[in-house]
Amino acid sequence: MRRWVKQHLASALDICLSFVFMSYFERRIIYAKDIMILTGRSRSYAYNNLKQVKEHYGKAKHQLVTIQEFAEFHGITVEDLGLALIPRKSSPTKNGFHS
Repeated sequence: MRRWVKQHLASALDICLSFVFMSYFERRIIYAKDIMILTGRSRSYAYNNLKQVKEHYGKAKHQLVTIQEFAEFHGITVEDLGLALIPRKSSPTKNGFHS
Protein backbone atom coordinates (compact mmCIF):
# COMPACT_ATOMS: atom_id res chain seq x y z
CA MET A 1 0.00 0.00 0.00
CA ARG A 2 2.78 2.47 0.89
CA ARG A 3 4.58 1.79 -2.38
CA TRP A 4 1.42 2.52 -4.36
CA VAL A 5 0.85 5.77 -2.45
CA LYS A 6 4.46 6.87 -2.99
CA GLN A 7 4.30 6.21 -6.71
CA HIS A 8 1.02 8.06 -7.16
CA LEU A 9 2.10 10.99 -5.00
CA ALA A 10 5.32 11.35 -7.01
CA SER A 11 3.36 11.24 -10.25
CA ALA A 12 0.84 13.80 -8.98
CA LEU A 13 3.67 16.06 -7.81
CA ASP A 14 5.30 15.95 -11.26
CA ILE A 15 2.01 16.92 -12.90
CA CYS A 16 1.45 19.75 -10.43
CA LEU A 17 4.98 21.12 -10.90
CA SER A 18 4.60 21.07 -14.67
CA PHE A 19 1.27 22.88 -14.44
CA VAL A 20 2.61 25.50 -12.04
CA PHE A 21 5.69 26.04 -14.19
CA MET A 22 3.73 26.52 -17.40
CA SER A 23 1.10 28.78 -15.84
CA TYR A 24 3.53 30.89 -13.78
CA PHE A 25 6.22 31.30 -16.42
CA GLU A 26 4.43 32.53 -19.49
CA ARG A 27 7.58 33.84 -21.09
CA ARG A 28 9.51 31.65 -23.48
CA ILE A 29 12.76 33.60 -23.84
CA ILE A 30 15.91 33.28 -21.73
CA TYR A 31 18.04 36.33 -21.04
CA ALA A 32 21.64 36.85 -19.96
CA LYS A 33 20.46 37.81 -16.47
CA ASP A 34 18.76 34.41 -16.16
CA ILE A 35 21.99 32.66 -17.14
CA MET A 36 23.90 34.72 -14.59
CA ILE A 37 21.46 33.61 -11.87
CA LEU A 38 21.48 29.96 -13.01
CA THR A 39 25.26 29.64 -13.20
CA GLY A 40 26.49 32.22 -10.73
CA ARG A 41 28.87 33.45 -13.43
CA SER A 42 29.61 36.88 -14.90
CA ARG A 43 27.63 38.88 -17.44
CA SER A 44 30.28 38.30 -20.11
CA TYR A 45 30.02 34.53 -19.54
CA ALA A 46 26.23 34.73 -19.89
CA TYR A 47 26.42 36.66 -23.16
CA ASN A 48 29.04 34.26 -24.55
CA ASN A 49 26.82 31.36 -23.54
CA LEU A 50 23.85 32.88 -25.38
CA LYS A 51 26.10 33.42 -28.39
CA GLN A 52 27.10 29.73 -28.37
CA VAL A 53 23.45 28.64 -28.26
CA LYS A 54 22.58 31.01 -31.13
CA GLU A 55 25.47 29.68 -33.23
CA HIS A 56 24.43 26.09 -32.51
CA TYR A 57 20.88 26.73 -33.73
CA GLY A 58 21.97 28.92 -36.64
CA LYS A 59 20.24 32.03 -35.32
CA ALA A 60 21.06 35.56 -36.41
CA LYS A 61 22.46 38.08 -33.96
CA HIS A 62 19.09 39.79 -33.44
CA GLN A 63 17.13 36.57 -32.82
CA LEU A 64 16.20 35.46 -29.31
CA VAL A 65 16.93 32.14 -27.60
CA THR A 66 14.02 30.22 -26.13
CA ILE A 67 14.12 28.46 -22.78
CA GLN A 68 13.56 25.16 -24.63
CA GLU A 69 16.56 25.73 -26.91
CA PHE A 70 18.77 26.68 -23.98
CA ALA A 71 17.67 23.60 -22.03
CA GLU A 72 18.25 21.24 -24.96
CA PHE A 73 21.68 22.75 -25.72
CA HIS A 74 22.82 22.24 -22.11
CA GLY A 75 21.06 18.92 -21.51
CA ILE A 76 18.85 20.32 -18.75
CA THR A 77 15.11 19.79 -18.45
CA VAL A 78 12.89 22.83 -18.90
CA GLU A 79 11.31 22.12 -15.51
CA ASP A 80 14.71 22.30 -13.79
CA LEU A 81 15.39 25.63 -15.44
CA GLY A 82 11.95 26.91 -14.52
CA LEU A 83 12.59 26.44 -10.83
CA ALA A 84 15.56 28.81 -11.03
CA LEU A 85 14.27 31.39 -13.53
CA ILE A 86 12.69 34.63 -12.44
CA PRO A 87 9.47 35.77 -14.11
CA ARG A 88 9.58 39.00 -16.11
CA LYS A 89 7.08 41.58 -14.97
CA SER A 90 4.65 42.75 -17.60
CA SER A 91 4.64 46.46 -18.31
CA PRO A 92 1.92 48.50 -16.61
CA THR A 93 -1.07 49.58 -18.64
CA LYS A 94 -2.63 53.06 -18.75
CA ASN A 95 -4.63 52.49 -15.59
CA GLY A 96 -1.54 51.32 -13.70
CA PHE A 97 -2.50 47.65 -13.48
CA HIS A 98 -0.42 44.80 -14.85
CA SER A 99 -2.02 42.59 -17.44
